[in-house]
Formats: sequence, C-alpha cells, structure tokens
Amino acid sequence: MIELNEWRFKIRTFFTKLFIWVSQRTSIEEINEVSLLNERTTIYSFRSDSAIFAQVTPIGTIIWNKSRMEGLSTRSKQLILRHECSHRDRNPIYKGILYGMAVSFAAGLLLLLISFALLALGASPSELLTPVLIAVGMIGSFIILVRIEETLADYHAIRDLGEETFIDAYNEISSESDNSLHAQGLRKVLYTDPSDTVRIYRFFQRIS
Repeated sequence: MIELNEWRFKIRTFFTKLFIWVSQRTSIEEINEVSLLNERTTIYSFRSDSAIFAQVTPIGTIIWNKSRMEGLSTRSKQLILRHECSHRDRNPIYKGILYGMAVSFAAGLLLLLISFALLALGASPSELLTPVLIAVGMIGSFIILVRIEETLADYHAIRDLGEETFIDAYNEISSESDNSLHAQGLRKVLYTDPSDTVRIYRFFQRIS
C-alpha cells in the first residue's frame, strides 16, 4: 500500500509539474504541507509574475504562487486556500461537467471566429445567425457554470472563516491583485463580487 501511495504521489507530482510549466512557464520550487486550515494541505509552490495566487489543477493538486502569496497575511492565505480546497473537493461528476463545458467554451469561441470570418468574406448575416447563437450559448453556459463554481468556493470560505475575516481578507487580496484592464475584465465576468457572497451567506444564516 505504501508503494502504491508513493507511485500515486509521483504521478500527481509529474502532472502538476507539467501543468505549471504549460500554464505558467516555470517550474516547481518546492512541495510542502501547510497548516493554515484544520488539516494539513499539500501545495506545489512556484514563482511567477502571473495574476493567479493559487489554483487547483485538473488532477486535484493545489499550486501556490509564492511571488503573490508571500506578502499576504495569514487570514488572506487561509481564504485563498479554503477557496481552492472547495474547488478540489467538488463532486467528480460536477467537475466532469465543468471540464466538458470548458471544451464547449473553446468550441464556441472557434465557431464564433469562423462565423465572423465568413461574414467578412461576404456570407449572409441571416445564414450565420444560427451558428452565432449556438456559439453564444456554448460560451454563455460555461461562464454561468464558472460563476456558480466560484460562488460555491467563496461561500464555503466565508462559512468556515467567518464574515469579518472573509471581508478583510478579500480587501487585502484585491489590493495585491493584478489591476490591469484585462485582469479586471476577467474578474468581472468570471468571479462573484464578495458583497454578493456576503448577502448569500447572510441569507442562509437567517433561514438556518
């Protein structure tokens, strides 16, 4: 059993290294366990100028951007880690649907680009209406699902850490985030506003 666990760890580490190299163009700096929450959590640390603080990989490991994380307080690190653990622990069926919708999103973008290219080449707008609507539906469905996923992760964080810690940590993280127009746009589209998460939390507190 010990040998099997070692092989599992080696396989997870290999694919995590590959994910970091492909997505961040860098390598793992170290693998260690942190005790920020009630249980010890294995994280794969790296350094990058990218906008992400931490992320769950498709194989369920957590990568940790030390360049972004080192300046944060403990409560902010707890919020980020609890958020990512929520993603990691999501039902496998739901995660399968989410990854499937990610493929659908990419296909929708491609279909939209092809439609615009055909329009530029002289195709009739009426002929392209159906494929454009299909593309918009594929893209929109994925965005909605991501928003639901991010809301769930934030809700689990505020539920476990408390409203005051959640708000203070979120404000600190926001001040340290990438504030380029591109990053702000992505946050606006894909992520839930923390004030909305607070309202959801208070609603469930009232009815519980």
